Amino acid sequence: MEIDQINFSEKEKRLFALAVKAHADPYSVTDDEFAQLREAGVTDSELVETIEVVNLGDGINRFCDTLGIGPDAFLTYEMPG
Repeated sequence: MEIDQINFSEKEKRLFALAVKAHADPYSVTDDEFAQLREAGVTDSELVETIEVVNLGDGINRFCDTLGIGPDAFLTYEMPG
């Protein structure tokens, strides 16, 4: 999905991009990127909240993967084609 197709504000798009990057490679997020986010009006609280949501999701996934917990049987996922 292209982020420009989502009805996000510019600030929300930047936070979403941070979330994706923090999930994929947390060590790759730079001080310069944090400075750019702050210049765009992102508060420290919003930065912490975004990173914590990523952390929570990653933690839940690791917990479920370790225990072999998959989605409930009634849930179905279809990828758009």
